[in-house]
Amino acid sequence: RSCVFSDSMARSRIGWLCLVLLADATAFKFLSNFKAASLIPRPSAMLKRRKAAQKFGNKKLAVITGASSGLGLETAARLLRTGEYHVLCAVRDLEKMRSAAKDEDFPDGDFTALQVELSSFDSVREFCKDLERAKLNRPIERLICSAATYRPGETPEWSVDGHEPTMQVNLLSHFLMISLLLPGMAKARDPRVILVGGAMAQDSVTVYPRADLGTLDGLKAGATQPVSMLDGFNFHGAKAYKDSKLGLAMLSNALHKRYHKQTGIAFSTVYPGKVSDSALFEGATPLDTSSAIPVGIVQALADLELAALKGLGLGGGLHADGLTTAASQGVSTAEAGARLFQ
Repeated sequence: RSCVFSDSMARSRIGWLCLVLLADATAFKFLSNFKAASLIPRPSAMLKRRKAAQKFGNKKLAVITGASSGLGLETAARLLRTGEYHVLCAVRDLEKMRSAAKDEDFPDGDFTALQVELSSFDSVREFCKDLERAKLNRPIERLICSAATYRPGETPEWSVDGHEPTMQVNLLSHFLMISLLLPGMAKARDPRVILVGGAMAQDSVTVYPRADLGTLDGLKAGATQPVSMLDGFNFHGAKAYKDSKLGLAMLSNALHKRYHKQTGIAFSTVYPGKVSDSALFEGATPLDTSSAIPVGIVQALADLELAALKGLGLGGGLHADGLTTAASQGVSTAEAGARLFQ
């Protein structure tokens, strides 16, 4: 019996010894990977915070695409008037932005103009790098995607990336920009992404053709030359514009559904009204982006759209609160800007 007891005790002691050694080994492995310096802010990060405080004070950062004219310019002006924001203006023409800012009496220290060409994915990626440097580690609180292009006619053009420009500028490049900026925006206290869309899907249409994405066959096929429309059919400039705006509304719903809880970012689609004095449609047929599509189908299409966009490589590992302001009456740029600001 004493022999059996001693063997049992020996095995027990060996077991405990193994556990202790295993714990020591685990601890040693942890310590080998541990970097005490990681607990101390890097001098470069501290310097950026100091520079950010000097440049921005306690203001929040807002990024607006298409800020050099129209709705984007009006929205930038209204944000600056609050005294709570530093606005980073994402524009194609820097001189036009500076001239517009002077006309609107933008405070010199409260806005920054950054160049981006939304018809080029490389330009969007470079803009995001420039933005990262300009914001000095301060997170972006507002991303307002206001820039758009409208190309009437029935003959498509092609961007350097092989996409129809209306599709790329209005939808694809904005999605790429959102996907690149989301990780940083998630660090903000109340981050929001606002997409300027069209009239709600259940509204009636007054100007044809109406927005109709079908089953997104064009997007699923890659949306590259010769595919010029999201639905895969022949190009029509007015419909391409309307489709892109409907696509933005669907995209906001899809992103909210999947990523709001993970990131805390609020995604919204806002239709501030048909801007009657917009230079975008000067000399062209007036547009109503409405489309009488059941809401359930819109949500299903949104899922397809997001999957197709990721298939193009535009979305990495990524809250639409459903805010959509319907306004069927024509409004001025100032009125539309006020609605978007709200």
